[in-house]
Amino acid sequence: MTTPSLSTSAQAHPDAALLETVHDALPDIYIGSGVSLLGRAAMVVFIVAFVDWVRHHSSSEVAPVTMLVGAAVTAAGVMVGFGIYLIMGTASSVATPTSVAAVYVIADSLGYMGWTAFGLVTGAAFFALREVPAPAWIRWFSLLVTALFFACAFLPFLSWAPALLWLLVVGVGLLFVPTTGTADQRRSNAGVEAAQ
Repeated sequence: MTTPSLSTSAQAHPDAALLETVHDALPDIYIGSGVSLLGRAAMVVFIVAFVDWVRHHSSSEVAPVTMLVGAAVTAAGVMVGFGIYLIMGTASSVATPTSVAAVYVIADSLGYMGWTAFGLVTGAAFFALREVPAPAWIRWFSLLVTALFFACAFLPFLSWAPALLWLLVVGVGLLFVPTTGTADQRRSNAGVEAAQ
C-alpha cells in the first residue's frame, strides 16, 4: 500500500512499518467498518420499505423491480468492494505495494459502480411517483439526482454523494406524506364510478 507516511524502503519491505501502521489504525477500522455496515443495512431497509410503499400506491410494475435491482447492485458492489478493501488491509504485510494498490483500485471501482447503479432507484422513483400522493418535489428531486448520476460518470468516485443526498432528503420528505389512498383503492373507486 503506497502511502506518503511510509518511506520508500518501508513501502518496498512493508512488514514491520505497515503492520504497525495498520495495528495503530485498528480502532478506527473497526468503528468505520461497523458504521459502514450499519449504513448499508439502513439503506437496504429503506429501499425495501420505499419499494413496498410505491407498489401500494402506483400501478407501475416495472418501477419497483428496477428500484430493487438498483439497490441490490449498489449493496452488492459496495459490500464486495468494501470486503476486498478489508481483506487487502490485513494481507498487505505479505503483498507487494503495487499489488495492494492495484487491488485497492479494483475495490474502489466496485464501490463507484455500485453507487452509480443507485441511479436506477432514483430514475425509477421519478416515473413511479407520477401517480403517487407524494409531494411533487420528491419526484422532481429524484429526476435531478438521476441526472447527477450521469454527471458522476465523468467524476469518478463521487456517486455516493447524490445517493446519500437522495436517501436523506426523500427519507425525511416521506415523513410528511399522507398514508391514505393506495393504488388498489383508487382502481377500486374508479371501477365503482365506472359502474355507476
